[in-house]
Amino acid sequence: MFIEKISTNHWVKYIQNQFKKSSKSISSEDAAYLVEQVMICVNHDSSVRYSTVAFLHSPEPGLLRIVGTDGFRLSYAETKLDVTNPAITKGVCLSKRCLSEVLRVCSEGFESVLLSISEEGRTLRLQVEGCEVFARVSSVAYPSYQSAIPTSQPNQVGVPKSDLQSMVKRVLLTSNRHRTVTLHFAPESLRISSTNAGNSEGKESLALQETDLQETEVSFKGKYLLDICSVSTSADKLSVDFLNGTAPIIIRPSQGPDHSQSLHVLVPMHEHGSNV
Repeated sequence: MFIEKISTNHWVKYIQNQFKKSSKSISSEDAAYLVEQVMICVNHDSSVRYSTVAFLHSPEPGLLRIVGTDGFRLSYAETKLDVTNPAITKGVCLSKRCLSEVLRVCSEGFESVLLSISEEGRTLRLQVEGCEVFARVSSVAYPSYQSAIPTSQPNQVGVPKSDLQSMVKRVLLTSNRHRTVTLHFAPESLRISSTNAGNSEGKESLALQETDLQETEVSFKGKYLLDICSVSTSADKLSVDFLNGTAPIIIRPSQGPDHSQSLHVLVPMHEHGSNV
């Protein structure tokens, strides 16, 4: 069996023909922000296929959004960008390795990167001066995620990120094997606690400005809260929206890049440690 050798010029021309649609320039800061916000939910070792990828799409004109979920939490980040590529408008799935390549390119010191998807929607191309990176798009079918985002959260509270991060780290020292922490919301106060099988208990309290909060207790894996704090590098405060102790809560960093924002949804846990 003979395989015809393809010349370099022919190969370059073939690649260029696959990317006839216009590329879109996005700042390296925005691109890195989008990826970092969702990578905390992407696990390439997961047995659930959609948990191994992130979903990049344009939910409405002028907006580029990326979503990640592992079934227990969901994160998305979006930036203002006019998207004309039909593959991105419809949506493509990117593996964690592909996301890592995006971060690597964004960390090279270039102000912006050119983003494009091939016409058949199977290959992602990133372009910077003197370099092009190609990554295969995943074939995973991503589920509809919009219904997992709560729409009615009457209780809203602002929590200093650094305080929340420090409190959770200390309380986790006495947590159970599920690494669960409980948030107790009350007017003008937040208490975070945990208990282990040896009846050791950790408690931390923080004064809040909100006076009309409904008293609520809600439990999560402490790691999920720490992950959100770790990727909210430019935010000094996190907005926490909740309904009650069993409904998912929404956490929004107060700040991000100028044209970007993110949102995180956490599903509460039962007392025995499994998610609702």
